[in-house]
Amino acid sequence: MKKILKIWDNTAEWLCGFGAERWVHFAAGLMIAFFVALADVEIWNREGIIAFSTGFLTACFIAPLKEICDFFRGERFDMGDVFFTVLGGFFGAFMLYLTV
Repeated sequence: MKKILKIWDNTAEWLCGFGAERWVHFAAGLMIAFFVALADVEIWNREGIIAFSTGFLTACFIAPLKEICDFFRGERFDMGDVFFTVLGGFFGAFMLYLTV
Protein backbone atom coordinates (compact mmCIF):
# COMPACT_ATOMS: atom_id res chain seq x y z
CA MET A 1 0.00 0.00 0.00
CA LYS A 2 2.86 2.39 0.78
CA LYS A 3 4.29 1.80 -2.68
CA ILE A 4 0.94 2.68 -4.32
CA LEU A 5 0.68 5.86 -2.26
CA LYS A 6 4.25 6.79 -3.19
CA ILE A 7 3.44 6.33 -6.90
CA TRP A 8 0.27 8.40 -6.43
CA ASP A 9 2.20 11.20 -4.71
CA ASN A 10 4.91 11.23 -7.39
CA THR A 11 2.31 11.34 -10.17
CA ALA A 12 0.36 14.15 -8.48
CA GLU A 13 3.56 16.13 -7.95
CA TRP A 14 4.51 15.65 -11.62
CA LEU A 15 1.06 16.76 -12.85
CA CYS A 16 1.01 19.81 -10.59
CA GLY A 17 4.46 20.78 -11.81
CA PHE A 18 3.01 21.86 -15.17
CA GLY A 19 0.93 24.65 -13.71
CA ALA A 20 -2.75 25.40 -14.17
CA GLU A 21 -2.26 27.29 -17.42
CA ARG A 22 -0.98 24.16 -19.17
CA TRP A 23 -4.16 22.29 -18.33
CA VAL A 24 -6.25 25.19 -19.63
CA HIS A 25 -4.36 24.93 -22.93
CA PHE A 26 -4.91 21.17 -22.95
CA ALA A 27 -8.67 21.63 -22.36
CA ALA A 28 -8.90 24.34 -25.02
CA GLY A 29 -7.16 22.15 -27.60
CA LEU A 30 -9.38 19.23 -26.67
CA MET A 31 -12.57 21.26 -27.11
CA ILE A 32 -11.45 22.92 -30.35
CA ALA A 33 -10.53 19.63 -31.99
CA PHE A 34 -13.57 17.77 -30.70
CA PHE A 35 -16.10 20.35 -31.87
CA VAL A 36 -14.43 20.91 -35.25
CA ALA A 37 -14.35 17.14 -35.82
CA LEU A 38 -17.96 16.87 -34.66
CA ALA A 39 -19.02 19.59 -37.10
CA ASP A 40 -17.09 17.79 -39.83
CA VAL A 41 -19.04 14.59 -39.19
CA GLU A 42 -22.47 16.11 -38.56
CA ILE A 43 -22.55 18.93 -41.11
CA TRP A 44 -20.36 17.70 -43.95
CA ASN A 45 -20.95 13.95 -43.36
CA ARG A 46 -17.28 13.06 -43.63
CA GLU A 47 -15.71 9.84 -42.39
CA GLY A 48 -14.12 9.53 -38.95
CA ILE A 49 -10.48 9.70 -40.05
CA ILE A 50 -11.13 12.85 -42.10
CA ALA A 51 -12.92 14.45 -39.14
CA PHE A 52 -10.06 13.41 -36.83
CA SER A 53 -7.52 15.00 -39.17
CA THR A 54 -9.53 18.20 -39.56
CA GLY A 55 -10.03 18.62 -35.81
CA PHE A 56 -6.43 17.83 -34.95
CA LEU A 57 -4.97 20.08 -37.65
CA THR A 58 -7.25 22.92 -36.56
CA ALA A 59 -5.85 22.67 -33.01
CA CYS A 60 -2.31 22.50 -34.46
CA PHE A 61 -2.99 25.68 -36.44
CA ILE A 62 -4.66 27.65 -33.65
CA ALA A 63 -2.10 26.82 -30.93
CA PRO A 64 0.84 28.80 -32.37
CA LEU A 65 -1.48 31.59 -33.52
CA LYS A 66 -2.58 32.13 -29.93
CA GLU A 67 1.02 32.26 -28.77
CA ILE A 68 1.90 34.72 -31.55
CA CYS A 69 -0.94 36.95 -30.34
CA ASP A 70 0.46 36.69 -26.80
CA PHE A 71 3.91 37.63 -28.10
CA PHE A 72 2.61 40.80 -29.75
CA ARG A 73 0.80 41.73 -26.53
CA GLY A 74 4.14 41.72 -24.70
CA GLU A 75 4.08 38.21 -23.28
CA ARG A 76 6.54 35.49 -24.18
CA PHE A 77 6.00 32.82 -26.83
CA ASP A 78 5.70 29.55 -24.88
CA MET A 79 6.25 26.32 -26.78
CA GLY A 80 4.99 24.38 -23.76
CA ASP A 81 1.59 26.00 -24.18
CA VAL A 82 1.61 25.11 -27.87
CA PHE A 83 2.52 21.52 -27.00
CA PHE A 84 -0.30 21.15 -24.48
CA THR A 85 -2.85 22.69 -26.87
CA VAL A 86 -1.78 20.29 -29.63
CA LEU A 87 -1.80 17.35 -27.21
CA GLY A 88 -5.32 18.26 -26.11
CA GLY A 89 -6.28 18.58 -29.77
CA PHE A 90 -5.07 15.07 -30.44
CA PHE A 91 -7.12 13.63 -27.60
CA GLY A 92 -10.19 15.68 -28.51
CA ALA A 93 -10.13 14.53 -32.13
CA PHE A 94 -9.39 10.96 -31.03
CA MET A 95 -12.36 10.98 -28.64
CA LEU A 96 -14.66 11.83 -31.51
CA TYR A 97 -12.97 9.30 -33.79
CA LEU A 98 -13.70 6.54 -31.28
CA THR A 99 -17.40 7.41 -31.26
CA VAL A 100 -17.88 7.58 -35.04
